[in-house]
Amino acid sequence: GYHSLGSSMYLYNVSASIAVSVSSKVAFGAGITFAFPYTDMAFVRDRGLEACPVASCNVEDPRYAEHYHIHNNDFLNLRGLSLNLGFLMTLPNHLVVGVGLVSPPAFLDTSTLAEPTDVEVSGFTGNGQDAYVLRGKGRIVYVLPSTITTGVRYSLGAATDVMLDFRWQNLSRHSQYDVRLVGPRLRGGGVPEQIVRYRNLEDTFALGLAVEHDATSRLRLAARLGADTSAVRTEDVSPLEVDAPKGSVSLGARFTLSETFKVTAGYTLGHLLTRNVTESSYSPSAYRDCVASGYDYDVCQAAREGRAIPTAAGEYARTSHSFSLGLTLSWW
Repeated sequence: GYHSLGSSMYLYNVSASIAVSVSSKVAFGAGITFAFPYTDMAFVRDRGLEACPVASCNVEDPRYAEHYHIHNNDFLNLRGLSLNLGFLMTLPNHLVVGVGLVSPPAFLDTSTLAEPTDVEVSGFTGNGQDAYVLRGKGRIVYVLPSTITTGVRYSLGAATDVMLDFRWQNLSRHSQYDVRLVGPRLRGGGVPEQIVRYRNLEDTFALGLAVEHDATSRLRLAARLGADTSAVRTEDVSPLEVDAPKGSVSLGARFTLSETFKVTAGYTLGHLLTRNVTESSYSPSAYRDCVASGYDYDVCQAAREGRAIPTAAGEYARTSHSFSLGLTLSWW
């Protein structure tokens, strides 16, 4: 729980775009996406660790575990804008090439997203018997990546197409969640004004190969193989950041009910390679070293970055199953 008690971040987008055909073979597109982020974060702060070395250390002692629940309280408030650009060209020999760019969701005067939040902090007093609950307000500040996607489609015949796609995301922009906490009850209860949740993500690259085939005049089938690099280094893996090199297999179908209605369905099986973390970036001793040094700037680097918490060493693995169902309406 010192890393996560179940955290999630969603980004809901509303887009408006326009496309223009320069010729029968070239088209450009542009659009704006309105971003509405929603973050729900829960974790434990180790008050026993933070008492070291002034008092006797009680690292990972449940009596000194302070629970934090921080979640967005203003979901409908616009938090950022993204610019979308696209280019499509039809080449000889049934070859189509496309490139797309999505900028990071933010405003022109800042590169960050800031979500207003409600904060609830709970735990036990020093004797471990009396419970308390503190409430206040807060803000979560972070940055999101830009994305570049390229793709190639080649027609093997009238009924079959082969697609190859590549995606890059500069996730290395996102190094942390900067959590700010305010309110008289929080201050009076000894809750810090700032808590940093370490991420230190890396850029990711994804490659996919897909085939689509018209089984009948109404039914189109699809299959795809995908591979992605990891956004998290082995030593940075934690319950908050579970990632690894991964692969996926997808199956899909589109059924045309009429000229107006089409139904699509899909299934994806994804698997992350097992990660064995033996030398974790997180270490509770880093906090004690920081205090013992008189808060020397260099010695306290791990504490500043949010890594001076209990270790995240262990074995991590994950398999995912995703299902999708969609309805397309076309009036012209």
